[in-house]
Amino acid sequence: MDGPCGDCGQTKKITAKGLCGSCYDRSRPLITCADCGEKRRPAKNVDQGAVCSRCWGVRNQVTCTRCGLVKAQVNRASQPALCGACWTALRPAIECAGCGARRQPGGRDEQGRHLCKWCARNRREKIICEGCGQLRQPHSTSGEGYLCSNCGAKRRTPVTCGGCGRTGPVIARASDGSARCGRCWSATYQAACADCGRTRRIVARTSSGLPLCHSCNPRRQARLTCGGCGREGMHQTRDAQGSPQCASCWRAQEQPCTGCGQVALVALRWLAGPVCWPCVEVTLASPVPCSSCQKNRPNVSPAGAPATCPPCAGLRFGYQCSDCDRFARPLRGNRCRRCIASDVGPRRETSLNSYHERVELLLASVPPQAQLVVRRYIRWAVTHPLQRKVSDGAIVTPELASWPLRRVKMAARFATAVIAQGMTLAQVCQSQLDAWVMELPGRRAELRAFVRWAVDHGYMASGLDVPRANSRDLRASMDDVERLELVQRLLRVETKDPPARLAAVLVLLFGQRVSRLVRLDVNAVTLEDDGRVTLALSDTPVRLREPLAGLALQIVDAARRRGSRWLFPSSQGADHPLSSERLAQRIQQVGLSRVLEARNGALAALASQLPPALLAEQLGLSLSRASSWSKAVGADRSSYVGLRGR
Repeated sequence: MDGPCGDCGQTKKITAKGLCGSCYDRSRPLITCADCGEKRRPAKNVDQGAVCSRCWGVRNQVTCTRCGLVKAQVNRASQPALCGACWTALRPAIECAGCGARRQPGGRDEQGRHLCKWCARNRREKIICEGCGQLRQPHSTSGEGYLCSNCGAKRRTPVTCGGCGRTGPVIARASDGSARCGRCWSATYQAACADCGRTRRIVARTSSGLPLCHSCNPRRQARLTCGGCGREGMHQTRDAQGSPQCASCWRAQEQPCTGCGQVALVALRWLAGPVCWPCVEVTLASPVPCSSCQKNRPNVSPAGAPATCPPCAGLRFGYQCSDCDRFARPLRGNRCRRCIASDVGPRRETSLNSYHERVELLLASVPPQAQLVVRRYIRWAVTHPLQRKVSDGAIVTPELASWPLRRVKMAARFATAVIAQGMTLAQVCQSQLDAWVMELPGRRAELRAFVRWAVDHGYMASGLDVPRANSRDLRASMDDVERLELVQRLLRVETKDPPARLAAVLVLLFGQRVSRLVRLDVNAVTLEDDGRVTLALSDTPVRLREPLAGLALQIVDAARRRGSRWLFPSSQGADHPLSSERLAQRIQQVGLSRVLEARNGALAALASQLPPALLAEQLGLSLSRASSWSKAVGADRSSYVGLRGR
């Protein structure tokens, strides 16, 4: 009959001595199992002596009538044989009194209400582990007392696996009683999934006994709506009110830090409880000897408890650099910030200092509620690609850092405006994004980049998006007659600025960006043996005819006399190229005031004459960009083979 247990006080079925089954088993003395040799509680007496429950189940393995695997029978012998997994799967689901989810029963609370196995396990009273001395959930017993899961696994007697021959802990046993390691057990416990049809490890079964793999099993579960962001999914956690909570909202919640006591975003969860990022940095910077392994590592134990390092505590997070062995927060490839920065030349690292200073100034204006989101976006979506360009050999120029800074400014401005309205990023709706686009149409691309990143990483509601701006091929373009007349005037009328004339002609004829022109070196212009002059804008050089060829050779000679390798060197020094802003100003002074319209006109004229592949090879465009121009002007590709032959 059911009643309160005399040991744990929970309302369960009382067996003997006024105790529930679990407490009664724990009260029985330990014996040395005759089969496995471990100190465990007795289950049955055989001719060789007493055996534990695990070995007794191995001795009496049967074929499960539901899954067909040979395992120990857990139900009554008079009933059809069922293994432990099938018996658990056939138990009717209950509504857990702890989390509110419908799951398999795992226990009851003090009032006798049903609990799932997760809530029942979390409500178990913690004990002082005899191995590590920490206050943990009990997992197994030793001759002195209880052990946590980590210490129990360490003290398990290693045996030789009957499948692969490796020596390690026993995970399961075969029908003949031989041990199996985790790898061999996973390899044998596989079947064809009922949903995807792939032969994989089976983690669950349907009510009719059909096997499901780890990918298909979540799809069969009920989809819940997150109480924070409204996202639908298989949410396992609950908020303070008991509503379903997605993983993003669970990570973004603010709790009192067990280190400093301040309410902040939870960075990690250690044995002491939730910890903020500043306390994590302090702990990593001050390692102490661990009480278990005696190694000098960060201490994740509560105040007053013996020091414990993360591996001994069973915590999984990267904290040690693989290069210098420092304890720090790795950024990429288990390497700390210092080792990653050492790969980049000191000259390039110094050249990015002004960029980082401007980023810190912009971050200082962001409210604390959005600091973490904006900082992560800047680090991984903006700064990380910029640093990789520099490490690949890109020269740090104002143009290279202009687009990252524009994205940083937009992210800081948008997050600040949202917090000022008394909202969070997760509460932003599509109508508010549309209003931002109407107010700042010229910053659509920067806003779209931040919104898409925030949606992909769960900081904003799913489904939000900023539509792309109208492509440049649909914008206004310069008329061909006006464009060619301007080219003739720039080539025939000499001015005081020949480099600006050459740059303007390249924009008018080949649709080049000013930012690409400033990166051309003197080797891009080549004088062939037969007297032809070519210009390499991309992989395939373009032939220049007079008087454009003579103007290009004149600019190359002037740059080489100055000792510069750049076609358009800077006036501050021959080692640096001219900035795109300054070159654009000089182009306007020689007569080309509408640079964008001139580019559109040139690209439209070339796309109507050349196929996309040839256009991309000669002008340095991407194939998709060249295809969009050809599609916009309605070009015919039937002459592509003939043009390639020429």
